[in-house]
Amino acid sequence: MKKANEAADTAVAQELNKALASYSAANGNPEDFDEVIVALEAAGYDILALNSKADGNFYAWDKANNQIVYLTKNKEVIYQNTAFDAANLVSVATSEKVVVDAIAAGGNVTVATDIVLDAKVPAILVTEDTTVDLGSATITVPNDKSGDGVFCVKDGTLTLKGDGVVNSVGNNDYNIAVWADGGNVVIDGGTYTNVGAGDDDHYDLIYVKNGGTVTINGGKFIAETPAWTLNSHDTYTGTIIVKGGEFCGFNPETDSNDATVYVADGFKVEEEVRDGVIWYVVVAE
Repeated sequence: MKKANEAADTAVAQELNKALASYSAANGNPEDFDEVIVALEAAGYDILALNSKADGNFYAWDKANNQIVYLTKNKEVIYQNTAFDAANLVSVATSEKVVVDAIAAGGNVTVATDIVLDAKVPAILVTEDTTVDLGSATITVPNDKSGDGVFCVKDGTLTLKGDGVVNSVGNNDYNIAVWADGGNVVIDGGTYTNVGAGDDDHYDLIYVKNGGTVTINGGKFIAETPAWTLNSHDTYTGTIIVKGGEFCGFNPETDSNDATVYVADGFKVEEEVRDGVIWYVVVAE
């Protein structure tokens, strides 16, 4: 059955490459993955809704050689037109297990559909350099009883971008969206929220400890308890550096609870009132 599923998936990859080659002959090679999506949609393929038949395997785009490749969850090659460097791959993740496996393997991951993490996967663990494009998807963790949040970065650097939502409302005392537990996080985009977490007066949204760092270049941050939007462990063993972003009811320049959360030199905070609520927007000076 596995061999039959992989053969069917390989046939799909071959058809995708024919469509991609046809597009490239007329328009030149795609500049980014968004253009790949458009190119394949024009040929009748929805790459963002494409799941492999073989459990755990996935498709990816190799930008350097402009090809769709087909891999196991451990990035072993099943199908390729040309040998490639794994660092150039953009993997397309379309289900909970595929997302978790792809991120665990590191590299570039595009989240193609909304993801609800179940109790067996209380957080997406990151131990390798990984870039996650949230796209327009929402990732939630409603049964996070352990309090590990949505993304927990133990090692390497996790870069988050796109317009999607990380909703960390779960059945726990913390409701953390992203935390760097010894690793590093770069937030370039997305919306991060734990609104609706409960009645306590302290829910961390973005958190660091064990020497971890979080650098915020963009994104929106909406916390159930705004005073704890950005927080470092009580012993101040992590750092959060703000170079951008929009914060609901939280001024990263004055409202942080410790000295390791700060707005970087060359940046300032501007206030905006939206529907009666003050937003603090970090911009370059």
